[in-house]
Amino acid sequence: MRHASLSRRQWLAGASALAALGPTGTVLAQGAAPAGPAGAPSGHLTYGISLFDLPLTTGQPDRGAGGYQFTGLTLYDPLVAWELDVADRPGKLVPGLATAWESDAADRRNWIFRLREGSSSTTAQGSTPTR
Repeated sequence: MRHASLSRRQWLAGASALAALGPTGTVLAQGAAPAGPAGAPSGHLTYGISLFDLPLTTGQPDRGAGGYQFTGLTLYDPLVAWELDVADRPGKLVPGLATAWESDAADRRNWIFRLREGSSSTTAQGSTPTR
């Protein structure tokens, strides 16, 4: 019996393909759920997703790629987004919910975001907006 060995590149390609197929099983399982009475709506949606900011060789993070692109883009507006409609160069930062942003001159660790007119938000428990 002969055993084939995998190179690091082959292993990473296979692991990436398997990770990309992960959401497919979830979608198929949801479609196979038995019919029954629907529960009363609770008035809110809680959603969790894994978003790794792994830098690519172009310097642009991939943001968890599949998970973000298939679900995150349809659920919320980010403050600032990556340009997703270019293929010949790295994408640039573009306005999302924030129409403008700058670092605070008094403390460069803080950022100031100007939000889109008419937008609303909620704060997480224990956090307080500064302005």
